[in-house]
Amino acid sequence: MKMKKGKVMSCLESGDVQIFGRVFKVYGFDDDVLYQGVKLNGVYGEFNLSNLAQLIGPSDVCLDIGANVGMMTLAMAMLAPKGHVYAFEGSPQTTLALTETIKANNLDNVSAYSAIIGHSKEKVKFFDAPESRASGFCVSMDTPRELPRQGNLDPNNFQMIISETKSVDDLVAELGLSRVDFIKIDVEGAELDVLEGARDTLQRFKPIVVMEFNSYTFTLLRDIPPRRALKKILATFDDVYYFKNRTGCSIRIGDTEAERERFLHENLFCNGFVDDLLCSFRGAELVKRSVINLPKKGIEGIECELKSESEHRAQLEAALAQKQREIDLMYASTSWRLTAGLRHLKRIFRGY
Repeated sequence: MKMKKGKVMSCLESGDVQIFGRVFKVYGFDDDVLYQGVKLNGVYGEFNLSNLAQLIGPSDVCLDIGANVGMMTLAMAMLAPKGHVYAFEGSPQTTLALTETIKANNLDNVSAYSAIIGHSKEKVKFFDAPESRASGFCVSMDTPRELPRQGNLDPNNFQMIISETKSVDDLVAELGLSRVDFIKIDVEGAELDVLEGARDTLQRFKPIVVMEFNSYTFTLLRDIPPRRALKKILATFDDVYYFKNRTGCSIRIGDTEAERERFLHENLFCNGFVDDLLCSFRGAELVKRSVINLPKKGIEGIECELKSESEHRAQLEAALAQKQREIDLMYASTSWRLTAGLRHLKRIFRGY
């Protein structure tokens, strides 16, 4: 199968990827950098999927918003074999790859839809990036943006699609869902639009939400200061955590200026602008019984701030001790003793 992409053709192909010990046949395009990396390594490394294992129960109803080629979709499908996963992808071409993956692996508990999720019935420009389909994004029609330039991506390879968004609340009504237990959101800066379009769903079902916090896309694509985005998210949920280095234990973000400052500093200067947030409402069952027996890691540290601080302090103390050993060795060295007189003369001439 071939898709038009400017003067070049994108070829749909498949590769084997392992998730929770099972090998899946995953479809994607030959010119998609992210997909090719996953195919080459045979695993998904952008997010620690084991973090989901204690958030999703066997009968849960899950929404994957910004599904791309379906790596998170596949993980959800394994964790909720008696439930259902509804996967939504903005790019029509990428949705074709996602649909082929679902068919190839006989996933009866997954449904895929080509839809841009945000506000209800908003006209938008959707920019599809064949070289990096995970970088596709949308802006409102009145935004004066045409062919964008993102990093090393060629603006001439972007495809602009005029479309209309759907809200989570619209979809819940259309699909007749009586429950929503888990939502994953990764929509390149439009995460706040998705939350606003899910107000009724969030209040009614109080699902667990895992969402990307990307300061780069908030700022560049949507003109949203990261601090404002974080305050909005903290105001929406009772508890918000972030996964340390996107793979480790979860650390709570308190709704104080000091806590917001701590998170934003790490996001901007340590984590390459991107973090994954775990958001929940009071009383949510964050640790569920998964049908997959995984080693305890990741989410088991829901309240691991003290552990994290302790580890950080231990690292600093170890570094200081190493530095002190280096200084002691320098003072004990033969060269240091032989040059003691010369250093004394220099101090005399310099007046100290």
